Amino acid sequence: MSLNARISQMAAWIARSAVTAWIGAAGLFVMVGVREVTTPEFSSEIRDRLVVVRFPLFYATGFFLVGLGWLLSAVIPRAPQMSGWRTWTICGLLTVALIGMVGDYIWIYLPLEQMVTPPGQPRTQQFIHLHEWSARINSINLVWCLIAASLMNWQSVAIPSDNSVSV
Repeated sequence: MSLNARISQMAAWIARSAVTAWIGAAGLFVMVGVREVTTPEFSSEIRDRLVVVRFPLFYATGFFLVGLGWLLSAVIPRAPQMSGWRTWTICGLLTVALIGMVGDYIWIYLPLEQMVTPPGQPRTQQFIHLHEWSARINSINLVWCLIAASLMNWQSVAIPSDNSVSV
């Protein structure tokens, strides 16, 4: 096996792992986050502080893992098992997800962060509206990543051209 083939295989493995890890990390983040904001044990001030502490890490992790998956899928020579249409589809889906993440961070999260700083402020209608949009955008972005990860992890099966093989 040539060096380029090995690099392509390693890049494909890292890309698959990164995007798949993001799906798991985002799911875990949502489960923990929902539990934290719905528990009666935390005051409004603590919940607001948790938002400011956790969400920057959420976005940084997402940008890193999805960005790494995109970069390795787009730049490194294609792995032998990946067809051209699949590579382009994966890169397109990850591009849309990254654009959605940037938009969500800039136009939704940052204004939400200002609304909970200082902690303990009442939730306005604008806060509720932005929070609902953030949930929608993050869900859609996660679906794009899930489709991309499925395409990345789905192994192509070579169909034998010899018709003498019985099934």
